Amino acid sequence: MHNVLLFIAELYAQLPHVAVYGKLLVDSFKRLLSIGGNENVKCICQALKLTGYSLEKSNKNDLDEVFEQLENIKNAVGGNVTTLLNTVINLRYSNWGHSGDSTDSEYEIDNHVYEGVTNTVFYQPDGNVLTNEESEFIASYMHSNEEYARNVRDI
Repeated sequence: MHNVLLFIAELYAQLPHVAVYGKLLVDSFKRLLSIGGNENVKCICQALKLTGYSLEKSNKNDLDEVFEQLENIKNAVGGNVTTLLNTVINLRYSNWGHSGDSTDSEYEIDNHVYEGVTNTVFYQPDGNVLTNEESEFIASYMHSNEEYARNVRDI
C-alpha cells in the first residue's frame, strides 16, 4: 500500500489537481493512521511532503483531521520517523515552504525555509534516507537555492 500511496502522491503533485486524488490521499492517510506503525507514519509524511501545500488548499478540513491524529501519535513513533514527523508538522506551520505573499508557483521558497530544508531528512523513491553526503553532492551542482530545493523534493 505504501508504494501505491506514494505513486498517487506523485500523480497529485505532478498533474493538475483532480479532487478525487486529494480525497483518495487523505482517506489513505487516515487508513494508515488507523493501522499505526512507524512505516505507515513514514509513508504518510513522505506523501505529505509532496502534496501538503496543495492538499492544504483543496482538502484543508480533512488535512486538519490527519494532522490532529499525527500530533496525537507523535510520542508513539521513534527513530528517523520522529524527525520526519516533526519536520512535516513544522513544514505545515510554515505554509509548506511558501511565503505568505507568494504566487502559486510551487517552487518559490524563502531563505529561512531553505535553511530548514538543508537540515531536513529527505527520502529516495525506494524509501531510503538520502545521506548528507548525497544532499551536499546535489547542492554542489545546483545553480541556486530554488533549484536545489526543487530537485531535492523531486528525489
